[in-house]
Amino acid sequence: NAEAPAKHKEMQHYKTWRETVADMMAVPRTNIKYKTVFPSSEKGWSVPQSLASGTREAGEASKLLAVHVFVTVKEDCIDAFMEASINNAANSVQEEGVARFDVIQEIEDKTKFSLVEVYKNAEAPAKHKEMQHYKTWR
Repeated sequence: NAEAPAKHKEMQHYKTWRETVADMMAVPRTNIKYKTVFPSSEKGWSVPQSLASGTREAGEASKLLAVHVFVTVKEDCIDAFMEASINNAANSVQEEGVARFDVIQEIEDKTKFSLVEVYKNAEAPAKHKEMQHYKTWR
């Protein structure tokens, strides 16, 4: 929904956050808008009810490791890259050590992608790189 970012900025919690962190930033914040590639359905992006309620999450999130991979592909390879990345992501989310694996594409520059990989522990990325689907993607 194209209006969602503007509506979000009208919310009191956003205004409070913005005012709280404004003096903490060394440089002004920036943003890049992405379209989702994987997961492909809205259901795959749903916020768990416990978080949607606004309560603090309990658990061991501190053990999770998030990795953002930035890739720029050749214009004539966009579709092939998306297909290969969707296959890699669909297999990656089935790995024991993977908590989440997203593929997103910049809206303004369709050659730029980001893979958002969330692992359950620090050892999981190395195990992921041993998998055949990763080797095929690589």
